[in-house]
Amino acid sequence: SEEQTQRAHILHIVVCATVVIVVGFLTLIMIQQPAVTSRAAPSAVFVSVLGFALLHLNRYGRTRLAAILFVIGLLSLLTVLAFTAGGVRSPGVTMYFVLVLMAGLLLGERTGALMAGVCAGLGFGLLMGERFSLLPPAIQYDSTTIWLLSCLYMGVVVVLLRLPTMAVRNAVRHAESELSERKRAEQELKENQKLLQTMIE
Repeated sequence: SEEQTQRAHILHIVVCATVVIVVGFLTLIMIQQPAVTSRAAPSAVFVSVLGFALLHLNRYGRTRLAAILFVIGLLSLLTVLAFTAGGVRSPGVTMYFVLVLMAGLLLGERTGALMAGVCAGLGFGLLMGERFSLLPPAIQYDSTTIWLLSCLYMGVVVVLLRLPTMAVRNAVRHAESELSERKRAEQELKENQKLLQTMIE
């Protein structure tokens, strides 16, 4: 259906843009702070493989499943990284907000609210891990790396902000198409009525 095609197109844009943004900024981070390469490189590979696999799934019409797996995959990666980066103090936990927004826009308000609850629960778990000294020593990011991570998150948010605009634009285009079709049908009806009147007279 047209709606399914549109959803698949939107997910395609989100996944591709997210992969490009993540890989791009993680590459800059590895150049800027080589000590975090052992974390950044596997993360870039994971996001790339996840993205390309789910694009393949999306092409087979499993758009909603692909969107769910994409959000869960990113959430899992951030949580694992946060475990060794200071728990709730980790810069990655900040992206929980971005994932809530992504889930809400791709999967609906209810799913976004559910995602918020899950993220809050994971954050609480990390908090308790820190409180009871269950977390390993945290890796230290320098200030430039933290700034680059913030830019990464903002880049993903900018992509997500395009989704409502795209939805509105497509709705307007669809409405204009229906209006044009209706006007054409009305014009044909009037012409047929005139032809009928001429034949009767």
